[in-house]
Amino acid sequence: RLVPGPQRHFLLTTLLVDKLVASAPSRVVSVSSHGHFLHGIRWDDVNWTSDYDKFLAYGQSKTANIMFARELNARLAAKGVTAYSCHPGLIWETGLAVHIPKEDFIAFGVLNPDGTPNTKSSFFKTVPQGAATPVYCAIHPDAKQHAGEYFDNIDLGQTRNPDAGSAEAAKRLWELSEKLVAAASAKA
Repeated sequence: RLVPGPQRHFLLTTLLVDKLVASAPSRVVSVSSHGHFLHGIRWDDVNWTSDYDKFLAYGQSKTANIMFARELNARLAAKGVTAYSCHPGLIWETGLAVHIPKEDFIAFGVLNPDGTPNTKSSFFKTVPQGAATPVYCAIHPDAKQHAGEYFDNIDLGQTRNPDAGSAEAAKRLWELSEKLVAAASAKA
């Protein structure tokens, strides 16, 4: 049985912690999105077992990625491992969004009603533009002074919901992730 959604990032990274510490200084970059503003953490049903909404669940997963980086940094920075989260943008050429209905992109203003890209939308980036912020977080010396933070366009970004900016909520999600991963592993 698979570990649920955002906990997969948690599981992979926690399995790599010893190697990250041994190779310090090291960095972990968690990819988020502007979509984090759509929803915080649904604490009473984090796996969306009822009343599923794809947009709200997406927002929660991107919020969770921001919180994960914040708490990972809090736990490991003293050992030389820093963490960051970032918004790379929508890079149409990757094909990652091929399963999202055209109507959803039209509703968000990313596509025009005829299905062509809305060139006035700030969502679109080229592949090099989309790679710039994650690479900056991964290797640029100036990023280190903002470890644990959310980046957008090679600069500090703004989190748009209370969970994403809360150290207390990040710690709570970390502890919940530990429990969810342990439960999934016990069932495997």
